[in-house]
Amino acid sequence: MPMVPVTRLSEEMYGDKPVKSVSPAPAHAHPAESVRWELATAVRQEVLRQGSVSTDFLDRFAVSHGTADLTDTPAGWDYAALRRATQYEENAALQDQQRDRVQQEAAWVSQVGAVLPDSISLKTYLSLQIPAYQTRLEQMGFSSQQAAQQAAHLQQETVEKHLSQTLSRGDWQTAQEVLAQQKKVLPAESRAAYARQARSVFAHSQARRIWQQALQQMPDANQARAYALEHLDEPDEELREQVQAQIGQLAAEQNRKTAANKAEVCNRLAQAQADQAEQVLYTQRVFDGDELALLHRAVERLTQPATPAQQVWFVKNYLNVSAQVPEAFAQGRCSARDYLRLQAVQYRRQSGQDISGEEWLLRGIGRWMHQQGFAEKDVFQVSYAVLKGKEEQEQIHIWQKIKTLLTC
Repeated sequence: MPMVPVTRLSEEMYGDKPVKSVSPAPAHAHPAESVRWELATAVRQEVLRQGSVSTDFLDRFAVSHGTADLTDTPAGWDYAALRRATQYEENAALQDQQRDRVQQEAAWVSQVGAVLPDSISLKTYLSLQIPAYQTRLEQMGFSSQQAAQQAAHLQQETVEKHLSQTLSRGDWQTAQEVLAQQKKVLPAESRAAYARQARSVFAHSQARRIWQQALQQMPDANQARAYALEHLDEPDEELREQVQAQIGQLAAEQNRKTAANKAEVCNRLAQAQADQAEQVLYTQRVFDGDELALLHRAVERLTQPATPAQQVWFVKNYLNVSAQVPEAFAQGRCSARDYLRLQAVQYRRQSGQDISGEEWLLRGIGRWMHQQGFAEKDVFQVSYAVLKGKEEQEQIHIWQKIKTLLTC
């Protein structure tokens, strides 16, 4: 029920003290003034008790006091003014409630329509709900034009939500069917945007299907990419380019995964004891051919320590992207364990892992030791000891320990 502005009126008429009960009018008061006194007191008490007054409350007061006592009197004018204000607020509150119901109904229709499994279900649902929704709007007082506009907006919103959810789960077939059925519902710009999305989802789906077939024939990512592109049969030039790009991305992703797995194997071999390294090598599944043969040779030489010259070469080439590590190992410039460590670093870089922390650590060691006056051979010796750590946190720990010893 709405609030009406009676508090100030009552205080002005009767002072600041709240009226707790209906008091009789003064003995000398005119009957019309007595009714006005009772109306003001009753209204104020109703506001204190209920927080507001209603037209029903005012009408019951009028009936209980007789219409004759309210005709062309100050009490009657007060009653008419209060009822008009109360009726206005009640109508406004009713309209707010109706608008809330309309918004809630529209949201629910849109949510239900968006999760329907196919274009036929969506079409049937909209053919029933949209006209019913428009009728309810007209019954609530909307003009026919306003109701039709609101209903059309709800239908467009529901179709767009359905398309978004359908495409998000990769169902380009249903999306295309909905676009064909509901093309008159969507604006041209929106229709074109969803059509582009559907084609993109189709290209992605085709690329994954062809890629999986290629991987079954060619486990190597680069060979699988060549195989997939060779067997790509798509007459639409634009779609063919999108599928080719997707296949390229899938191949790159596969190469990154393979590189990460190879880095893990090399790192485990570099940290393993000689008798444990063979078990690691026999259980891995990412190396074969010449790479696997070279790993076998490295495992056989794990017990051979690195010479000072090999240690220097290791430090100098730890961050060298173009370092020919297998050749250096084959020529004896790199020890077996260091070969495995450097291979792990290169594979980590190929997998997309960030190794900038190790780069900054290596630079910091050199700068600090040069500032402290240490010889170049000492810098290489300390750097080598640090870089032998399994991971960045272990390397930092080793450096902090050595730095503490050097400052004692």
